[in-house]
Amino acid sequence: MAWANKIVGAAFLVSALAAAWARLPLTFDGSYYLINLLESRQLVAPHGRLTVALLTLPAQIIVRLTESLEATTTAFCLTYALIPFISILACWLIVRKTQIELMIWPIISIGLLSAASQTNQLSENLIACQLAWPLLLNVLTNKGRLATTLSLLFAGFLILLHPVSIVFLGIASVASFLVRERGQRAALIYTLGLLALALCRLAQLLFTSNDYEQAMLKSTSLLETLRTGYSGLILPITFVSLWLVLVQLRTPLSIKFQRLWLVGTAALPLLAGVLIIIWSNNLRFWYQCLPSSRFLFVPITVLMLYATYEKLTEPKSFTFKDGRIALSCAIAIIFASATLVQSFKWSACTGKLQAELLNSKETTINIEDLQWLRGTPLNHWSVVPLAIILQGRTPKTILLTAEARKQIDLDGTFKTVPWEGKFTNYYFKLPDPTSNIHKIQSNR
Repeated sequence: MAWANKIVGAAFLVSALAAAWARLPLTFDGSYYLINLLESRQLVAPHGRLTVALLTLPAQIIVRLTESLEATTTAFCLTYALIPFISILACWLIVRKTQIELMIWPIISIGLLSAASQTNQLSENLIACQLAWPLLLNVLTNKGRLATTLSLLFAGFLILLHPVSIVFLGIASVASFLVRERGQRAALIYTLGLLALALCRLAQLLFTSNDYEQAMLKSTSLLETLRTGYSGLILPITFVSLWLVLVQLRTPLSIKFQRLWLVGTAALPLLAGVLIIIWSNNLRFWYQCLPSSRFLFVPITVLMLYATYEKLTEPKSFTFKDGRIALSCAIAIIFASATLVQSFKWSACTGKLQAELLNSKETTINIEDLQWLRGTPLNHWSVVPLAIILQGRTPKTILLTAEARKQIDLDGTFKTVPWEGKFTNYYFKLPDPTSNIHKIQSNR
């Protein structure tokens, strides 16, 4: 068992360090979060999600102490890259002495179901899906009063992170009610506390949510998200379904079929892992993580419900423990492999863009003229702040979207994104975008 713990822990830690080294958290919204933090010197809390402010706090402290862009970027990326590792570590600390078999559920959820979505590590939805597991396992193992108090505080952390936490707190409250012992008043109070948090967040979402969250709740938006991201859901839902079928079959199996059962349970994640690694290596499919990750909570909810059911029934068999040890190690290695592939692909992409910017003799470059960006994660509005970050505190070239170009032609004002005000030049010192606006034709 000790060797398995080391393999799983090392795999998740290596993946976090690789992602931080490659600055993988700067994909999509990540670069916007970081440049907003640097320019405003305020904690970032987009869409009123206050928990994000805590996640960006380390980077805020570093920039105030050192003024170093490199150190601040590293702190920012490392904080987000470590979230899967921290969640797995917290789960292990909760169950290691009494219910180690329950570790398989967060490992499947984080290591396999959300592996492809690691290309968008800033997603609050993804983070909530990963950090909900320590809360549930704490409920299922029925820890003492201190752990209960801490988990309520953690539930408050989750509920301010993303609306999907409503689902997870609802499951945790039901699980807490089912596993509690009769006459246990503290457990009942805990259950009601979780339920109250979920209901308060639901009321806020329905009646006082911001424009962004209201737009996401519209049926047309949900259907469009599902239509564009369904292919990213096929793999995790298929795997979960087949895995649960095999889990259900474990008890009635005779001894001669137990080894065959173990091979089957190991083959599923290996096949899924190969497909995820192939997916991670193809930059054109990275966009699938954006819409599909919004529905990632669906298969994860199924896993949480089954983990609760399993805790209530507490089955025991030869395959119950031995199969899970091998499976956990396999999934952890798959997760590390997928993250390493994603990290190297992202590093190569940003390295090419950085070279393009540093070698340019122009003050501004139109994004449309960089044809090679198409079909990559850089073909996104966040590439504008990313291009600034890649060049250091005194960039020589600014990337311009079509909207930014029109704004400069109109009043000489440069905005990194349309919904923000004029760029302040507080931390970064940009060249004058009106001094030399020329289009370039890429030879790529």
